[in-house]
Formats: sequence, structure tokens, C-alpha cells
Amino acid sequence: MNIKEYITNLGLAEGQTHRGNCPVCKRKNTFTAKNDMGTLMWNCYAHSCKVSGATKTNLTAEEIRRYMTKEGQINAPNYIKLPECIVIDYKQPALSNLCDKYGLNPARFDLRWDVREERVVFPIYEHGVIVDAVGRATTPTSMKWKRYGTARVPFVAGIKDVAVVVEDAISACVVNSTVEAAGFALLGTMLLSEHVDKLRQYRRVIVALDPDAMVKSIEYTRALRGQGIDCFAMNLYDDLKYREQDDIQSLQQIIGADIGTRSNQIPTKQGLL
Repeated sequence: MNIKEYITNLGLAEGQTHRGNCPVCKRKNTFTAKNDMGTLMWNCYAHSCKVSGATKTNLTAEEIRRYMTKEGQINAPNYIKLPECIVIDYKQPALSNLCDKYGLNPARFDLRWDVREERVVFPIYEHGVIVDAVGRATTPTSMKWKRYGTARVPFVAGIKDVAVVVEDAISACVVNSTVEAAGFALLGTMLLSEHVDKLRQYRRVIVALDPDAMVKSIEYTRALRGQGIDCFAMNLYDDLKYREQDDIQSLQQIIGADIGTRSNQIPTKQGLL
């Protein structure tokens, strides 16, 4: 089979992703392809399948205009082109180990591998375009997390009408893999005005920072409520990336509860106070 011809025939528009059965090994739902700013990339993440690669395609004049104007999909000053050392390689052992540890599907979250720095890279999208990325070290280093660009946007995992605000990208991916909510990672503990603007689009927001940041969780919850956002703070037993059963159950209850900003209650380990 001519895999490049197969990918081209998918007719992927810029920023569009395809996921389905692998045309080579025939395994179900293991094959992904994406048109990323004129680069067609594909990969089968079945361990026994060797299918992966990339090829260039031409951007249309309209796609180029969208990048260069304010009406386009991205704000040009915030755009980042990922270094060439960042590749798609779902079979890379360190990336696979991290995904296995936290129960993540690398294709679902478009994870990459930084060959030079040995980091698992989480691309940050805005309107379907990569505007930044964060990398998690897999070897001992003084800097566990690295931000590759300067865009003031969060890492968001999943498209849902409820957002769970967490600190890091792994926790955001775990949230989206575990409950019916988008994981919204601040990439730290600082709530920016850009974050607030994006959180307005959600039906409900749950602030669930790490247990040692509970004071900030409450502070941010009150600030978001002041903006008219249906928001609650969770007091966690552990970081959500570790999937502590009581935390996950409480999170599921809050997502589905019939409560709103009229209530002054804040969910904690002991219930609603």
C-alpha cells in the first residue's frame, strides 16, 4: 500500500485530525493522521506496527491569510513552531512508560517526544493550531517541566461543557480520560485573565489544584464566581493524576450535581460546606 497516497486521499484540512483503523495492520482505532500547518503526519500506535511518517503538503492561499491576519485562527506573535527535535514517536519507551503510568492514550492527546531533552511534549492548541507546548522530563533534571513558548494560554485536554482546573498537563489528560470534563491546566498555580476569558465558555468550572494549593483553589473559585462563572473548589486527597478513588467519585458528583452559582457552598473532602 502507498501510505502517502492513502493519507493524501483523506483530504485533511489544515488543523484537522483523522483517527481510525490502521490501513496496514488493520487494528481498530489505532491509526491517526493530522495536517499540521502543511505537514501531513501519521502513526499507528499498535506496538507491532511500524507505520509512521510525515510529508509536506501545500497550504492554500486562504490558510496562509488566516495565519497572517487578526481574523485568522491564531495570534501570530504567540505562534510557535516546534523544534525539529520534537517528533511523533508513540513507541518511544520513556513516552510509553509515562503514558502507562498515568493511563494516557498518546494519540488522543497528540503527545510528542523531545529527542534532545528526553521530554514527553504536550502541544498546546488554540483554534486547532499549535501555539505552544510544555515538556515533562523523563530523566533527572533541575527543570521537571519546560515551556517551549510564551503564549498565555492553558493546556486543555478534551472538548466538554465542564472544565476541571488543574496545575499540570498530565492531570488535565487524566481528568479527560476519567470523567466527562475537559482538563484545563494552568501550567502552574497562576490564574491569568486569559484563563478567565476561556473559562467563561463552560457550563461549570471545578477548581481542583493540588492539595497543598487549596487556599488558591478557594481564592480562584471566589474570583471566578465574581465573574458570573458557575464554579466550585475541590479539596483533594491527592493530585488528580493519581486517580484517588474518593477524589474521582467526588469529581463525578460535582460534574453532574444540580447546583449553580447561587450556592455559597464549596465541595470539600467532608462534603459541601
